[in-house]
Amino acid sequence: MRIEFLIPVAFILFFIFIFSNVLALLSLISGWRKLSLKSPSPEYIDPSAARYSMQSMRLGFVNYNRCVTVRFTSAGVSFSLFWPFSFMHGPFIIRYGTISVIKTGSFFGPYITFSSGEKKIMLRGKSATELEKRIQQNQV
Repeated sequence: MRIEFLIPVAFILFFIFIFSNVLALLSLISGWRKLSLKSPSPEYIDPSAARYSMQSMRLGFVNYNRCVTVRFTSAGVSFSLFWPFSFMHGPFIIRYGTISVIKTGSFFGPYITFSSGEKKIMLRGKSATELEKRIQQNQV
């Protein structure tokens, strides 16, 4: 075999190895993995449900910038990641009834911070205003 062929293949394999390990570590540190195992998102979500792509989210100490898809269902808020970053990051749902300690604001765009169980979550973008509306509707 020629060495000119082996070097690019070795680099690609090394990159995939490092990339997948970093994603696995982020999943464990942030708590995404635990949430996706504890309350997985339903496989079928109504296509007419409000959907916001490329949103930013902070889960624990990890920022997921412009790679989160947020869907609003009648049961709760479903979170999933854009395909290249979804390794060890299964979709999960936060039920409206479990959301507490809500803070909203606008610093470089709207955001909402809330707790669900022991996890603190910050959501940025248009989905933050939608979540605020949905929480107010469910409290009435």
